[in-house]
Amino acid sequence: MEISFSTLETPQGEVISAAIRDVSDRRAFERRLAYQATHDQLTDLPNRELFTQRLGRLLHGRLSVDPPVAVCLLDLDHFKYLNDSRGHRVGDSLVVAVSARIGRAVGSHFMARVGGDEFGLLVEGLAGPDEVLAFAERLLTSFDQPFAVDGIDCYITASIGVAFGDASDRVEVVLSNADAAVNRAKRNGRARVELFDEALTLEAAHRIATEAELHLALERGEFHLVYQPVIELDGARWIGTEALLRWNHPEHGEVPPVEFIPIAEDTGLIVPIGRWVLEQSCAQLARWHHDHPELAELSISVNVSSRQLEHDQFVNDVARILRETGLPPGHVVLEITESFFIRDIQAAVRRLHALKDLGIRLAIDDFGTGFSSLFSLSRLPVDIVKIDKAFIDGLGSGYDAVVTAVVTLGVAFDLDVVAEGIETEAQRDRLVDLGCRFAQGYYFSVPLDPGSVPGLVDRGRPTAGATPTGRGW
Repeated sequence: MEISFSTLETPQGEVISAAIRDVSDRRAFERRLAYQATHDQLTDLPNRELFTQRLGRLLHGRLSVDPPVAVCLLDLDHFKYLNDSRGHRVGDSLVVAVSARIGRAVGSHFMARVGGDEFGLLVEGLAGPDEVLAFAERLLTSFDQPFAVDGIDCYITASIGVAFGDASDRVEVVLSNADAAVNRAKRNGRARVELFDEALTLEAAHRIATEAELHLALERGEFHLVYQPVIELDGARWIGTEALLRWNHPEHGEVPPVEFIPIAEDTGLIVPIGRWVLEQSCAQLARWHHDHPELAELSISVNVSSRQLEHDQFVNDVARILRETGLPPGHVVLEITESFFIRDIQAAVRRLHALKDLGIRLAIDDFGTGFSSLFSLSRLPVDIVKIDKAFIDGLGSGYDAVVTAVVTLGVAFDLDVVAEGIETEAQRDRLVDLGCRFAQGYYFSVPLDPGSVPGLVDRGRPTAGATPTGRGW
């Protein structure tokens, strides 16, 4: 109830009046507003604001926190692709199902939804990192079984990052540390737990510096391409060459692709960089065709990132580059990893058919390291399958059967099969015995600068037995 008093002057004297109001509805409305400000409407869990407040009280409400409070950030893997392919309604239902299952697993520990597909846990009372990591590993087992959403079994995994906070730590720093640990878990393969340590601080600083320098590298002309031959094993005849990206940093020298390509992928910089690679490699092939008529049948292979393929303008960019260079489309091969196919097979088929309509050829790179099924492969408009180097390194063991299976698969689906990463004569000879027709690797040649390619192709075979100098993209 709310009572307000006022006075009135009357001929009989001063009168005091009291107005009494029932404010139950208003108070309930205010409580609803306060609740909505600190809770997630979809899952009814506390939101990031309340999670941050609660962590602040735990850290700074007493002189010491013993044992330290553990912050676990749990992020769903590849949720965006499921959300895009199945629709937001299914995505929302999955988030609700996940929150319910995690809620049953965490017991009394404080849990919140801190992002679209991210959950935060405040874990108290566990003695040290080993117990907290064991707790986080148990959480991951919650994802072993599928989630039933609208009659569909949805399989999804999660990555967890763990950081500890003490009374002297700032809330934003602890959350940032946990987020860095989640990112490392995703970079290391997902569906795993990572614990924050000081090495991650240095790694984060290096990553930020590299990202800033990548923004400038393209406009400063610090990138260049080298070319590695694709060989027909019968007679060691060049049939094509793969364009490999290199970054010559003005201070640090040659930066390994493994250090900057993942950062370019994560930040989206791979889109303009990849466009530059395609433009330069196609222009180079056009020059070879024009200046060296004997190279008229040489093709060019270009690695294409999933981020590029998902970009709306990618197909138009490819069409424009073909027009500008005048290349026959059949001499251009775009190499795509299996990860693009497994995210959304229907969207992948549509995008690849649009590329095929331009007349170019498509290759699946690193075949065997992903999860594409034979059924999926039969639906994809691809021309070439490239066997991952990991299987080539295992030749002479059980991997011989894998290579044989892929070669047989190529025959069945009318695909060319290329073995990657050949480094020894024994590997080459074994591939010939297994029926593989095409290969590339350091045994045949290191990646070459553009000026070295025509002379070697004209002589009919590459430099055999070259010494490996590093991996390319």
